[in-house]
Amino acid sequence: MQDGKAMIRCFSCGTVNRVSPEKLTDILHCGNCHQVLDFPRSAVSATELDFEKEVLSWPGPVLVEFWNHGCVFCEQIGPLLEAIAREKAGLLKVVTMNTAYSPSLASRLGVQGVPTLFLYNNGAPLARTAGALPKEKLSEWIRSNTGV
Repeated sequence: MQDGKAMIRCFSCGTVNRVSPEKLTDILHCGNCHQVLDFPRSAVSATELDFEKEVLSWPGPVLVEFWNHGCVFCEQIGPLLEAIAREKAGLLKVVTMNTAYSPSLASRLGVQGVPTLFLYNNGAPLARTAGALPKEKLSEWIRSNTGV
């Protein structure tokens, strides 16, 4: 988010569009090519193959969760992350990454347990935390690090 505005990249031409949060429920068009702008309204599942595209190249804040099957805490936080993705659609992108499909990336980022959460903004790492936080604490952690 920049100057209180959401940053949405056009899938057609790649232009980054600044959009006021109150307009995020409208049908939006790219200021350059006039195609309809779309942005994630739920968590996006990714692997290390598309980490660059989904996280590092995203023009705004991204919450990344590293998780794994069979993790009770990951199962508890999953619905919470989906709710946050819906509530903050256009302002915060939520990406989930299964460590079984991205072991070298998880290792490179120092993920030692799951769930581990990272915040990025414009491709730059901002913060990380481990464990399942209650919604209030997770929302405050996101807000204090991203302003969203």
